[in-house]
Amino acid sequence: MCNSYFDVSGFLGQERRQNWSESAMVEPFNNSFENYPGYKLKIASTFVISDLSKAIAPFGLTVTEATILLFVDGNPGCLQAELGKTLRMASANLTPLASKLEARELIRREPIDGRSNGLHLTKTGRSLTRDVNKVMVDFEAQVIAKIPDHLRDPFLEALDYLIPAK
Repeated sequence: MCNSYFDVSGFLGQERRQNWSESAMVEPFNNSFENYPGYKLKIASTFVISDLSKAIAPFGLTVTEATILLFVDGNPGCLQAELGKTLRMASANLTPLASKLEARELIRREPIDGRSNGLHLTKTGRSLTRDVNKVMVDFEAQVIAKIPDHLRDPFLEALDYLIPAK
């Protein structure tokens, strides 16, 4: 198993690792950045999002698409601009995702006024969102369970300080 981002030993078989190491004559890497909080957050985030992606893959959704469905479920009639602000996504990035969910008949747009459309889940969208939500809630419980009980609340509070205000 790799000990760091730059440690390739875990990706090579024992024989290849020995041959690679001998032929390269490489000293162990200096990973002075391993204790940088940003680096640790990046690595943790990469693993968590990757695992969540795998957990919801059977639904044919990305993590962002699932999050959109959860937001619309909790905020029927919300404007796409409100969704984008909450998810911190530019309209140019959000529009194709909303269109994709609409094409799959998971959400629908209903006119609010001459310019705005409210987002709503369809019957199929509500059913799928319920199922996805169960998987995501179970997944999040597994993630937080990896953190010792006495560190969970301080961990979540510390994360809040790293997230800029909307």
